[in-house]
Amino acid sequence: MPLDKLDDDEIQPLLFDLVKMDKLDEVNRLLLHFRQLPDEIQQELIKLAVSHGSLAMVQLLVQDAACYDLYSCAALASIESENIEVLNWVLPKTNFDSWDLGLKISLAVMRSGSAEVFEIWDKEFAIHRFNIDIMISERTMEAVSKNPAQEARLMALWKREARLGRLTRTSLGKKLSRLAQSSCSIVQVKALLDCGADINFRLSSLYLTPLHHAARKTTAKAAELMKFLLLSGADPTTSATSTYRGSERTTTISTERGARNISKWLNMTWDELVEWAQEERKKLSQSGGDSGAE
Repeated sequence: MPLDKLDDDEIQPLLFDLVKMDKLDEVNRLLLHFRQLPDEIQQELIKLAVSHGSLAMVQLLVQDAACYDLYSCAALASIESENIEVLNWVLPKTNFDSWDLGLKISLAVMRSGSAEVFEIWDKEFAIHRFNIDIMISERTMEAVSKNPAQEARLMALWKREARLGRLTRTSLGKKLSRLAQSSCSIVQVKALLDCGADINFRLSSLYLTPLHHAARKTTAKAAELMKFLLLSGADPTTSATSTYRGSERTTTISTERGARNISKWLNMTWDELVEWAQEERKKLSQSGGDSGAE
């Protein structure tokens, strides 16, 4: 049957078949019908074109798109399927002005684990400089933590941006504090310190330092982070003062639950850990070594 004689309810399944078979001429004749399909169906067809490896089909379907949704759909699908040819073409056409879209694409890149996908994304980042906070957002850091190779690539990007002066000490310090409150990732903490984060960062005496935040957690990872921070020069004597119902309350690191129970994980008390870290730092200083833990 000629394509122009098909009913509307016959065209949708036919389009899926034609896209899957990479029938460019036939799909081109049905483009008007494609444009009239609901957005979610158009996106499914684009995902199908990407998954079957046809750049020409993707280009045909997204050409003259009324909005960026189809480009972003193609970008996300090409990241997930690691279709490098499509990704190279579509990512420069994707709108990174939107925080949500920039984050969504960045998260997909971090989860992909592909070095080639990361390099294409990084190239676009270097050109467009989309919101810098995306690459140090908690969700991005969490996504990349499950893939050491991709995590290392992101850490290298952090250091590059820090050298260019695009990561301020305040933003780095805030992220350091958030890490101590959440994942306690030593790899990411070390990277932030290498970028210039203040190991004793806090906005005022009302706030806690990263070490103090970690000391409030009762986990093995928090204990290891406390050990790392002390070896890296964190001050164990800082305190935080807050006012509650007219009276001041001061909290010290040594009185927090994680510090009081640290022997459960490190086989030494808080005071013993502090003393040990000081001795280790002194030895490393005398030998000219790096004071940070590996």
